[in-house]
Formats: sequence, structure tokens, C-alpha cells
Amino acid sequence: MFNNTLSLLDVRAWTYGMTIQIDKGLKDAQNMIALAPTAAAGCYCIIIDLRAGSLHTLRSHHTEAIQVYQAGIKALSGEQYNPARNTLQEKCKEAKKKLNVRVDFVTKLPYEVLHQILNYIEMKEMIQLLDISKGWRSRLSGSFKPWTEICLSSHENEEGSPPKPILSKLHHVSQHVEEIVLYSSKKYESEMLLTVIMSSSFKSINILEIHGYQMNQHYQLLGGISKIKDTLRHLSIEVDSKCPSLPTGVILSMCPDLETLHCVQNKATLDIHGLIPHPSRAFDSLTDLELRFSDMELSKLESLLSCCPKLRKLVVGSCPYSYAPIVCKICPGLRALIVNYDGIMPPEGDSIFSIENPNEPAGLRYLCMFPQQSDNTLDPIIDVLHNCAPVLETWNLAVFEDDIMTSNWNDISLITFPKLQYINVHTTRNFNPILSSILSGCSSLQDLLLSGSGFDHDIFHAMSELPSLQRLELSYAKGVNLEAMVFMFRTLEERQHPLYSLELDNCSFTLTDAALQAIAGISSLRSFGLMNVSIKDRNTFNRFACKLLEKSNNTHMRVIILCNVDAVYDDSIQYLCGIPSLQAVNLYELSNVTSTGLDYIRTHKALTLYENPY
Repeated sequence: MFNNTLSLLDVRAWTYGMTIQIDKGLKDAQNMIALAPTAAAGCYCIIIDLRAGSLHTLRSHHTEAIQVYQAGIKALSGEQYNPARNTLQEKCKEAKKKLNVRVDFVTKLPYEVLHQILNYIEMKEMIQLLDISKGWRSRLSGSFKPWTEICLSSHENEEGSPPKPILSKLHHVSQHVEEIVLYSSKKYESEMLLTVIMSSSFKSINILEIHGYQMNQHYQLLGGISKIKDTLRHLSIEVDSKCPSLPTGVILSMCPDLETLHCVQNKATLDIHGLIPHPSRAFDSLTDLELRFSDMELSKLESLLSCCPKLRKLVVGSCPYSYAPIVCKICPGLRALIVNYDGIMPPEGDSIFSIENPNEPAGLRYLCMFPQQSDNTLDPIIDVLHNCAPVLETWNLAVFEDDIMTSNWNDISLITFPKLQYINVHTTRNFNPILSSILSGCSSLQDLLLSGSGFDHDIFHAMSELPSLQRLELSYAKGVNLEAMVFMFRTLEERQHPLYSLELDNCSFTLTDAALQAIAGISSLRSFGLMNVSIKDRNTFNRFACKLLEKSNNTHMRVIILCNVDAVYDDSIQYLCGIPSLQAVNLYELSNVTSTGLDYIRTHKALTLYENPY
């Protein structure tokens, strides 16, 4: 019966091992050793030790296997057991050999686990892993996720990895790359990128951006584009140096599905050479075009735009206002026009750039206008505004201090903009009466950003009458009628107007107690910012903070931003921390706030503090 039990345990342990049920097999092997610990006199010793050792080896537990084999060798004493002892010694040597072999864990990991690990490794370090071994290179190059977006930069102020080491290895993973962005002022790095594109297999790349491109000839650029022309959707070339005009028309002819083309070359003139190689061809896929040259003749711009019937967004630099109505006539589907502006563009994927709906009314939704010094009349822009007034949603505007130009705006004083939601205006004293009239016709206006001079009673009265206003910013404002501003804030308070965000930035006036008390009375405010603004004294700001605290049961304040405001002290911070709805406090360059004031926020579990890193 004893022998039968050992035999059955052995067969079951072997069966478990063959079906990868290692734990169960080891349990039976351990039971065999417990039943016959000194069974050296029979054949069961070698069977037991071989079975247990083999199961440990299946689990890669080579140290445990060695211990089992050595126990069996010790138990088999005497010459008659030499064959069995030799068998166990061979198995022991094999286990020791496997123990000394290093296992390449990267080649064993599932791809899902490997992807999670690679998410925590920077690109410049990850590219070095390709040189460790062929196994690593094969494994890493087979993972598409880390290589889809490549951002390279040799500029300290731009995020990105060093270009040279990554470009030298990029051919190993080129099949996965979907986006390449390069920030560089070094000619050889642009050349290296284009060489890699020409010599590698980029099967999926749809975005290519080169900022700081410097080439005397454009053969390499055209050669690189020819390799990725079938997948390229977005191309942006920004040239720092003075070099030949980029062959815009040639590029469009090469890329059948190009949707976005940005050519920024402020030191060169738009040259007709290579502009339109096939005038009869229409570039139907192009919806977003940016052209910034030192000079552009209208005839050349017309030639290019006439081949872009589906254009939705156009950004032009060095462009006189007289071009605007002509551009709108050539491109009836245009929804965004940005003239002579270097600021933030409309967000990508905005609804105004979506595919044209046949039932959609024509006209610009986004208009941004910064005049040139050579512009002596605003009549062309006024014509554009008349045409797009029913559908205009966003308007970004700068006005010069020029009585003659401003007088022409009287023609639009009576126009209403029923769908206008956002206005950002750098205004002047002469333009303000016209702006007041414009605001009175903006029933849907939600965001109003004003800078400039001469903010009088009419301006503040017009702002207080805006029924949908949610965000108000005054920046670099001078010549402000403080009494009128206080009247506006009190009117909003009395009407319980839902103004959610208020920001005063670099304004050249001193906030009075009346102004701050009126602001504190606007219970709908969720965000309030004071940056580089003068306040009479600490008591004035303390009374403001105390009123916010007193009204805390009826306030929605969540974020307060304070920067370079000398009237803010530690006790002011303590009052602010008592507001139940407050979630974050941003403090920058507050000379009279000490660590005591900061500790009020740090010890408050519900508040997040953002402060100067130093």
C-alpha cells in the first residue's frame, strides 16, 4: 500500500506538471518526500527528487530545484546507487547553469505590460534602449504607442527631446510614427530630419511641423514630402532665415489629401515661381491655410486661393485691409479670417472649421484684424462686417489712435451681431463711442476682453446691459472712469447677473474701496484675478476679503488669483481661506505675504495653493 501511494502521487505530480498545474504537482512531490524522507534503499528517492526538481524548474525556481537534487544526492550513499546519484548530479548541474543565465524580461513581458512601462520613460532614454540588443529592438519597435508622436527641440524654452540622437535611430520605428514636430534653429537638424524621412518607411505620418527651417534650396523638403505625400494631412514650415520662397503650389500639388498648410516666412516675399504649377487643378482637401511673408501681391494671393475652393480658415500676414473683401469673394466657404495677428489662433477642431453644411448660411464666424501702418481706410473691413454680421461669433480687433480711420467706423454703429459670443478689443478713446454702440447689439456676448484707453460711462453702461456676459477682462487699461466702473459692478450685483469670471490685469488705476466692495457683492463670481493692480491700502483689501467671507453662504467663488498686489497681507489670506466654496488660490510675487499666510492655505485640506516656485 505504501508503494502504491507513492506511485499514485508520482503519477499525479507528473500529470499536474504536464498540464501546467505546478502548485498542485509540487504539493504531491512534497507529500512524497514527507512520506519517504530516507528512501535511499529504493528507487523512489530518485523518482521523488527528480519529480520535485523538475516541477521547481518549470516554475524557474532553480535554487529550490538545486536544494531538492542535493538532498537526493546526500540520501543516495553507497556505490550501488552511483547511476541514480549521477542522474541527480546532472540535473543539479543543469539547474545551476540555468540559475546563472540572465533572463531578458523585456522579451518575456506581454505587450500590454510593456506599454505601461514605456509610458514612464522619456523619449531620449527610450531611443537608447533600441541599441541594447536585437531582442530589445525587435520588442520595442513592435510597440506602436510610444513612437506615434515625436517632438524634438534644441531650444531650451520648448518642450521636446534632443533631435540628433533620436533622428539617428528613428528609422527603426518609422512605421509607427504619425506626427513629427521639430523646433530647431540649426540647419543640419532640419537636413537630418528630411534625410531620415527620405530614407525610411514612414507609412502612417500625417503631421509634419518644422519650426526654424533653414535651407538655401528646397529640394530636400520636396523630396521628403514626396515620400509621405499619401498620408500627410498637416504640414507646417516656419522659416527663421531669409531663404527662397517656399513652393506652396508645388507642395499642394504633391499632397492629394493635405488639409492644413502653414507657411511662415516673414523675411521673404511670396514668389510666383513654383506657386501654381497646375492652375487648372483644385486642391479640394485644403481647409486651413496660413501664409506669412514679408510681402504678398494681391494677384499672387488670388492665384493661390482660387485653387482652394473648400478653404475654411485663412491666416495672412503683411496683408492690407483692402485684400479682405476680395479674399472673402474668392473663398465663399471661408469661416475664419485672421489678418496680421500673431496671437492665439482659434482652437483646432472648432465647429467653424467643420465640413461645410449645404444648408449653412455663408459668412465669417471668426474675424481677427490688426491693421498695417499703411492702411488709411477701414472701408474694406466694414464691408466684410456688414456681410458677416448675422453669423459672426468671435471678433478680435485692434484700433490705432487715428481720428480719420476711427470716423469711418460710424457706418457699423447701428449693425447688430446677434450671434457674437466673444470680443477681444484693443480700443482707443475715439473708438469707444462706436464700441458702446456695437456692444448694445450683442445680445449673445459671453466673453469680453478689453484693453486700451478712455473707458468712459458709455462703455461701462453698455457692458452692464449685456444680458449673456459671463467673463470680463480689463487689461492694460488707462483713462478709466472709476465711478462708472463701480456703477457697472453694482448694477450686475443688483440684477444678480451671472458673471462668472472677472480679471483685472496691469491696469493703470487704483482700485478703491467702493470698487472692491461692489465686486465682492457679485455672488455669481467663480473666478477673480488681480494682476499688477494698485489698491489703496491693506485695509481696503481686507474689507474686500471680509465681505467675501460674510457673503460666503451666498457666493460661488472657487478660484482667486493674486499677483504683485502690495495691499495683500497674511490676515487677508486668512479671511479668504474661510470661504467654503473656494477651491484654489494662486499667489505670485506678493511681497507682504509671509510663510504664515501660506500656511493658512497649506493646512486647509480643501484648498490648493499655486505659488512662485522660489
